[in-house]
Amino acid sequence: MSPALIFIAVAVSVFVSEAVVMLILDLLPQQSRLTHALTDAALLVTIVLPTLYFLLFRPMVAHISERQRAEDSLLKNRDEQFKIMIRTSLDGFWITDLRGRFLEVNNAYCQMMGYSREELLKMGVSEIQVIPR
Repeated sequence: MSPALIFIAVAVSVFVSEAVVMLILDLLPQQSRLTHALTDAALLVTIVLPTLYFLLFRPMVAHISERQRAEDSLLKNRDEQFKIMIRTSLDGFWITDLRGRFLEVNNAYCQMMGYSREELLKMGVSEIQVIPR
């Protein structure tokens, strides 16, 4: 639904709801101005809330959820592309955590160090001993 249609639907629903509230208030016994105003406000909110929920809140939550899924997908794709770039590079690349443990290594680095990828991913930088070929 377009924003203009949502705006029109909300405006019409508020108008109709206020008309219904005014009719209900005319049926009630005479009240003080404060009681009349509070009753008017309470009835209007009670009648308008379902409309606002279905026209504004639910679509907004759905949009936010969809956007979050799209962002997660883009981040996952970016990470995968980065890993592919690192793995296929002819230069030796590695990624470690803050403790120096390998998180990712490429084939060129494995060949340079003389270890398999599986071996390196179980090690830290300080454990490497260059194995001559």
